[in-house]
Amino acid sequence: MHARQRAILASEQTTLSKTYQCTWRFTSGLGISHPTENGLSLDPLTGSVYLPASAVKGLCRRGAELAHDNRILDEQTNFSQTCLLLGSDPTKQTEVKAKPQRGVIRFLDAYPADWPTLEVDISNNHYTSYYKRIRENHPSAPIDPDEHSAPDEREDPVPVYFLTTARDTRFIFRLQAINRSTIGSAQARRWEVQAHQWLELALLVLGAGAKTSAGYGQMIQVEPTEPVPDEDPTGLAAQLRQQINALTPAQMGKIAGLITQLETITDPDTQRQLTQMLCKKCNAKAGKTLRANSALSRYLD
Repeated sequence: MHARQRAILASEQTTLSKTYQCTWRFTSGLGISHPTENGLSLDPLTGSVYLPASAVKGLCRRGAELAHDNRILDEQTNFSQTCLLLGSDPTKQTEVKAKPQRGVIRFLDAYPADWPTLEVDISNNHYTSYYKRIRENHPSAPIDPDEHSAPDEREDPVPVYFLTTARDTRFIFRLQAINRSTIGSAQARRWEVQAHQWLELALLVLGAGAKTSAGYGQMIQVEPTEPVPDEDPTGLAAQLRQQINALTPAQMGKIAGLITQLETITDPDTQRQLTQMLCKKCNAKAGKTLRANSALSRYLD
């Protein structure tokens, strides 16, 4: 699932990925139909617990509102900036008359860093008869003297079970500014960082998923534990790095061959680094050839 997300984002230059760890447990989708009576949201493609991108975006927007209302993080946070990054929100009175627009930040589903361990949790109603009586009878109706008039510990509660992830489960959140080649890499990175700050605030203060008022779903940022795939199994990137470092002005004729090899690099970050290294070595003519390559010129803002 993580490799699939990296492939989706590979069309752009970079993405901002951060890892957050649950301070307790995480659960979501308790109201959906499920064989265990209480549901659990699972990714239909992988079967893993996950947080949909729409929920991640909603959390980010709530974090922006918290930052604005409480003057947290960036004092420049305002509804116009939120609208720019996250898109317009017609439910907000200040944005109702504004022209609808798409946000510049793209969100992806948040998955656990490792395959999650599920645990059975329990939620008991200790006073079932008491609440049932209040629900069925009008508050002003006379109380049956044979029934307890107040909740007490003599009832026999029926356990209600639901599934959660184990404590300290880590989730990876990815977001990315779209149209990087148009807005510039530096500005795109600033917007990505801002969005992650809002998201981090919401995860810490509000939490994600269900039962957040009981402490579920609250997360803190931690060092990433996502396994780094071998993006250079053939050693091509290492060979190209050596060739570029050894390149002399008299060898500018090799530029076309190096460009062809650079196009085969699948990792965007590695491709960007090598392209920028090659650009520094190029003379005017070779640099023009490099910038004419549409696949690599995006790294040379």
